[in-house]
Amino acid sequence: MKSPIEIIKGDDGVFTVYYFGKVAGWLQPSAFLSEGRRKGFRALSIHGDLKHVWSLNMGKDWVLGAYF
Repeated sequence: MKSPIEIIKGDDGVFTVYYFGKVAGWLQPSAFLSEGRRKGFRALSIHGDLKHVWSLNMGKDWVLGAYF
């Protein structure tokens, strides 16, 4: 059985999050300053909400939460 949630990395390095085959948002690797320099991801929902997160999994969860 195929999972209803898919994350596919594009040639540009941006991850697209799909929910039942529809785009839910995007995750882009980034470096940001918070308590020193750290790596993480910029998460963007299809509704235009933006958030910095620490991991790909955290970004996926946030994008799916913002989808509804």
